[in-house]
Amino acid sequence: MEDFDLIDVLDKREGSFYEDSLNMDTVENILKYSCQVANFKEVSKMYREVSYDQIAYWSEDSHSPIYDHPEKYSDLDIENLTFLQKKISTAIDLYTQMLVQGNHFDRKYLEDQLGRL
Repeated sequence: MEDFDLIDVLDKREGSFYEDSLNMDTVENILKYSCQVANFKEVSKMYREVSYDQIAYWSEDSHSPIYDHPEKYSDLDIENLTFLQKKISTAIDLYTQMLVQGNHFDRKYLEDQLGRL
C-alpha cells in the first residue's frame, strides 16, 4: 500500500478542508464507500488518525495547517484542540472496544477515562 500523508493531501486539496459547509451527498458517498472497503474498527482508527493529524506538529516542515495561521488559532486554541483530540481518541477507543470486542465498562470507569463531558 502506498504511503499516505494527510498533510500532503490537505495541501493539494481543492478548496478548504476547514470550510464551514456540509454536503450530505459527499457524506453519504464516503460512508457507503467506507462500509464497502473497511470494517468498523478500521474506520474508527481512520477517524482517530484524521483527528490527530489536524493538530499534529512533527517539525517545522511537517505539521498541521493550524500552525500556519496564528491569527486564527492561538496557543490556547491549539492547547484546547489537543485536549479535545485526546478526548475524541479515547472515546473512539472505548466505543470500539465495547461495540466490536464486547468489552463492558461501568459508567464510573468511562467518566474517569473521559471526564464529565
